[in-house]
Amino acid sequence: MPRRVSRDRSSDSVDKHVGKRLRERRISLGLSQSAVGRELGITFQQLQ
Repeated sequence: MPRRVSRDRSSDSVDKHVGKRLRERRISLGLSQSAVGRELGITFQQLQ
């Protein structure tokens, strides 16, 4: 039987902080999500 992983609020706030920083950096470099995805070998939907 699969174990459920519980997530607390602090891990959610870390995810939000990291996501915000990545977005700011991507925009400051003038990159689209598609361009970043291409470089990583994934689609922009997977990047989101």
